[in-house]
Amino acid sequence: MILQIPLDVPFLSVVDSLSLALFFVIIGYLFLMFCYFMFIRFRKTKKLYWFYFSLFFLFLSISRGLFIIYDFYMGIWLTQIEAGSNLPIVIYRFASFTGWLAASMVVGILATLLFTKETTLHKLMAYVLPTIVILIASSVLWLPPEYVVDPKYYQDVLGISPPVTIKPAPIFGDSYPVGLFYLNYVLLPILNFALPCIFFYLAAKSVGIIRKSSVLNGLGIIIYYVGRSVQPLLKFGGSALIQAFLPPLIILLGLLLIALANFILQS
Repeated sequence: MILQIPLDVPFLSVVDSLSLALFFVIIGYLFLMFCYFMFIRFRKTKKLYWFYFSLFFLFLSISRGLFIIYDFYMGIWLTQIEAGSNLPIVIYRFASFTGWLAASMVVGILATLLFTKETTLHKLMAYVLPTIVILIASSVLWLPPEYVVDPKYYQDVLGISPPVTIKPAPIFGDSYPVGLFYLNYVLLPILNFALPCIFFYLAAKSVGIIRKSSVLNGLGIIIYYVGRSVQPLLKFGGSALIQAFLPPLIILLGLLLIALANFILQS
């Protein structure tokens, strides 16, 4: 019996399908990194550093999976969305929040690298600082829609008008909401810039394997977040091929460098 598919079911283009395949590779790689750091490194050492590192990759994989639904499959529910469903907003909120949970793990990694003494204060900072970031990140869950709705997503991906009039960002104007601007282009880059700096600082103070590992970790994290950052920026221009392939390839390169850095450290 041949399966009859309704003609109005949206299909992905060849370019989108190949881009989606790359993102699935990234998700699989992220999950493998989580398993490695959680069940091999952390289980053996019981160090908080490896615990944060493992959860960093887990939250990234969950966030990327939700963004795949948001970027590629939301058209399936277009009829319901046109009727007033807020499903895209809900998916985006949780995708962004889990991405921020990954950023909070970055802060946890920083805390374990900076506060190394066995004092109560240093141990407390390793837990308090990530918690502060999580509390800040929770704003993406409760901010009004006009602060988090991306109008270009509705116009370019779904082909419909945004459900609300956004509060515009100070740089992008009416094309980007102010809430996401401060979260994604002010606070997040600060956090993502701090961790590579710490790794490069450790590299300058170290020798041998530790220096190589620290440099690769720093470069890998920078490259990963460059890939994450250029993806929304490419929506403002650039060919479809560049938008489809450049971000996942950059992200994958960053992950490979991070993996190589920690395998070198293990040896």
